[in-house]
Amino acid sequence: MKKEEQAQFISPSRGPITLDGSVYDIIDFMRANPDDQYVVGVGTDSKLYSDHCLFVNAIFVHRVGHGGRYYYRKVYKTTHYVLRTRIHEEAWMSLELATKLLEMMQSALSQTSFNYNLEIHVDIGERGKTRSIIKEIVGMIQGSGFLVRIKPDAVCATTVADKHT
Repeated sequence: MKKEEQAQFISPSRGPITLDGSVYDIIDFMRANPDDQYVVGVGTDSKLYSDHCLFVNAIFVHRVGHGGRYYYRKVYKTTHYVLRTRIHEEAWMSLELATKLLEMMQSALSQTSFNYNLEIHVDIGERGKTRSIIKEIVGMIQGSGFLVRIKPDAVCATTVADKHT
């Protein structure tokens, strides 16, 4: 596994955890109530500072109607981004993380079946400066085979990741 994949995530309920640990924690959470419906979401938000850009990747697992857990990690980049490029970077980071997460979950769940959807949540919406790039971002993610949510339904990016930027 690459060094980037071993980067520490933080779980407010579990503390520091690797991506592998997050996957097993999600699976354990789902095993507690295997007949329930789950949503696993991946989202990224960012904030520009004078000398860097902070990206926060977030993963959440929601037991529909019964709460959930989340995990996040911070990634610092010294590149200065214009809004359009930053949104593309957020979407790309979420897509990469979702792809890794899906592979890991499918491997770990090879003998078990849970009722879950994996979604990518993007911090774009019909209002504001990002409305002009909705089609291209949504198309990129859907073209990769993932469900995509935008504001106001993109809670992993707009609430969870945003909380830690």
